[in-house]
Amino acid sequence: MLLRKKRPSKVCVVGNSHITAFKRFWDTDPHPKTWSPTFFGTSSIALQGLRVEGETLTPPSKASIASFERTSGGMPKIDCTQFDEFYLHGMISGAALAKMIFEIDTSSERGMPLSSAFIEEIVTSFYEESLLKLVSLKLRTATRKPIFVSSGPLPSANYQRSREGYKTNPDRLGIYADILDQVETTFERLFATQKIQYLKFPKSSVASGLYNDHTYMVGSHALDGGTAKDHPQHDLIHANDKYGALLFKRYVEARE
Repeated sequence: MLLRKKRPSKVCVVGNSHITAFKRFWDTDPHPKTWSPTFFGTSSIALQGLRVEGETLTPPSKASIASFERTSGGMPKIDCTQFDEFYLHGMISGAALAKMIFEIDTSSERGMPLSSAFIEEIVTSFYEESLLKLVSLKLRTATRKPIFVSSGPLPSANYQRSREGYKTNPDRLGIYADILDQVETTFERLFATQKIQYLKFPKSSVASGLYNDHTYMVGSHALDGGTAKDHPQHDLIHANDKYGALLFKRYVEARE
């Protein structure tokens, strides 16, 4: 009796400009025996306006339809019947997460109790208002198939040198890491209520407690131009293909 070879999973990857880390990884180091991805990328505003029509998610405008077509290779909408599973990435801002963790720790230093309940309350409010929750629940309405989600990358360690960045305290790095773990554990629990699997940040990329090692943030690509246009070198919030490889590894481990 001949055994049928298991075909690669047809994965629908949905997100904003942060999915270019995945796309560029796939373009440079494909794994066709593991997965067969189709990328649907558009602006966060357009993702917010996705319409659920049966088992289909339809973009809200001509521009967002064109973006879907450009990034997917011609598909104007997401037909859930065409895929085995789904991966949503980047619809929680890593920069916003870094800011939240910094502010939680700052409150602690000023005397506010740093309890698990306190952190969970803040994170739950953050989750409720997130684009990732909104889009993932729309997708869950359209399909019962597996859904994986992850936040956008933490900003580059060089971000703390910028006007918007937060200077890390070397004595608090362990506390930052603990808070980040509590934040993501809460995300795991909240998404699990909808049978959606949240994937945590790759630990090997995290630097200075709140940031990503800069080597993962150099040479990222913009979503415009079919994910082939480089971001300016001063861009500190988008990741490159090396980070995409870490995301892919985490995704594969989660599926095993």
